[in-house]
Amino acid sequence: MIPFHCPQIRLPDLFTVPFIRDGQEQLSKKLSEYFSTENVVLLRSARYGIRKALNTLSITEGSEVIIPALICDSVVDAVREAGARPVFCDIEEQGSNMDPAACRELVNEKTVAIIVAHLFGFPARIDEYTSMAREKDLVLIEDCAHAFGGKVGGQLLGTFGDFGVFSFGISKNITATGGGLLICRDANARQSISESISVEGVSGGWRKLLMAGGSKMVFNRHLYRFFRARVAKFGEGGKAQDFNVFEGTMPEIDAGLVLPQLERFEEIRTRRNANAKLLLTGLEGSAHTFDIALDEGSSSLFFPIRGDGSGMRRKQFLEHGLEVNVLGYGEPYRDEKNRDCIRSSCPNMERIMDRYLLLPLGHDKGTTGKYLALIGDPKLRGEGS
Repeated sequence: MIPFHCPQIRLPDLFTVPFIRDGQEQLSKKLSEYFSTENVVLLRSARYGIRKALNTLSITEGSEVIIPALICDSVVDAVREAGARPVFCDIEEQGSNMDPAACRELVNEKTVAIIVAHLFGFPARIDEYTSMAREKDLVLIEDCAHAFGGKVGGQLLGTFGDFGVFSFGISKNITATGGGLLICRDANARQSISESISVEGVSGGWRKLLMAGGSKMVFNRHLYRFFRARVAKFGEGGKAQDFNVFEGTMPEIDAGLVLPQLERFEEIRTRRNANAKLLLTGLEGSAHTFDIALDEGSSSLFFPIRGDGSGMRRKQFLEHGLEVNVLGYGEPYRDEKNRDCIRSSCPNMERIMDRYLLLPLGHDKGTTGKYLALIGDPKLRGEGS
């Protein structure tokens, strides 16, 4: 069974991380160099970063924050925890990122911020959002949980807006057992946020090290079929966790796990982009692809495909030992628990919500070829016997 996730942690990392001293300090320095700014804050999670960014604003009852309709639940939770009301915005007609034109129509006197996500590692039309934010005097937060290392015009994603938020979760381009990064444009905002973060109870210690080692075993393709059902159940249970579980600074263990991956990140990024290009080229002209641009600045995480008219289903991939996912990115928009959110008209979102799949990009080229071959098999589309 080919697992959807492919954690980038290596076995040597697990043996060396307990002996890393001042991992947070070292990682902060490396990230400051990487992003060319001193205004970096290490966090326990990306969702906590979004909330801390929003906490710097004067949010009152009725304040609104525009977010993509296609997004993970943690963004909705972070906005709500900050005391604001999430406003779902439609995605682009042929893409998976938020539509700038639709976003502009939602801006009103209650709007305090826009959260734009570079979903699946493919950059949003960030220049349009920066212009909009300046024009409307709004705070712009880049959700770069999927897009570490991505660039537009040579500039790193996460440095266009007032804040940039990154995740080092087990499914991301750089993986730990958790952890996040917040980049602030303003030094005063960085200082204020840093001083407000609790550092108590975040060591993690051996438990986190065992979690990291366990991920290497669980997502091993030879063993994964024994763990897949438990992984799915764990993912469902994780949605019910209280927000305070994600608060605080990054544990030293996670900082130590991120450090060596940062050193080899270009290797990681190159492999994922090559797999994305293989899929994009192989599916060119088909009805399966979104409007995806791949260039030297890309930092692909997952590859989305449309199931429109093809009859492709997740079950059919699984029958061939290839895992695909949707990761629930359509769930927050229609989840009854989010009925307090503002739902604008989102026809593009509703059209693809149940008809897209995500393919993994972290494996080798041969594995990606298996996915491509299966998509091209007429039997998968019900065209053959």
